[in-house]
Amino acid sequence: MSRTRKLLIAYGYCIVIICVSAPYSQSFINEKAWEPHVQAVVRQIQNIEPDEPVYAYASTTKEIAENNYRTVMPFVFIGTLPSYVWSYGAFIVTTVVIARALRSHGIKLSKRTMAMQRRFLRMLIIQGLVPLGVTGVPMSIFIGTMILGVSMDRWSILHTAAIHFVPIVQAVVSFAFVRRLKRNSAPSSDNRKEVTEHQQGVVWATSAL
Repeated sequence: MSRTRKLLIAYGYCIVIICVSAPYSQSFINEKAWEPHVQAVVRQIQNIEPDEPVYAYASTTKEIAENNYRTVMPFVFIGTLPSYVWSYGAFIVTTVVIARALRSHGIKLSKRTMAMQRRFLRMLIIQGLVPLGVTGVPMSIFIGTMILGVSMDRWSILHTAAIHFVPIVQAVVSFAFVRRLKRNSAPSSDNRKEVTEHQQGVVWATSAL
């Protein structure tokens, strides 16, 4: 498979998910009659002074006339949940394919190279599951409060912080993997040969996708 086709498949998959989810984001666009209620709630929760401007968007789990009878349910169960299932489904499939390719490309690898491959797969899995782990708790709180019909209050801050924290954790995972790989690499020719062998195996596995 050519590199261009791989890129088209990878980014095309993401674009399709975004296109499916994006229309449901309008659930949070405030109607004029609904905006004063949202601003009042935000001022109360965040302790914002009356003279400070507030820009906030919100939706509800129940149909409200002031918000044109729109709810957050379609956004959660149609616009968001399927995208998680599709994304992590693709992640699991590609991880399994890479693992199988690394084990079956016909080259006898040394113990050191096999250990490097295991660390690579471990890093790949951790990096893929980190977003789910970091956002899992606040998302559970969000869905739970939505189902129960109670206010999130300041729990919404935790949800926002978790989303912004995901790239940092992913970067730390990748950095830790690279540092460990560099620390365990010796300058001898044998070790350089094993590293090259490992890289060739990874490239082969990627090309097999």
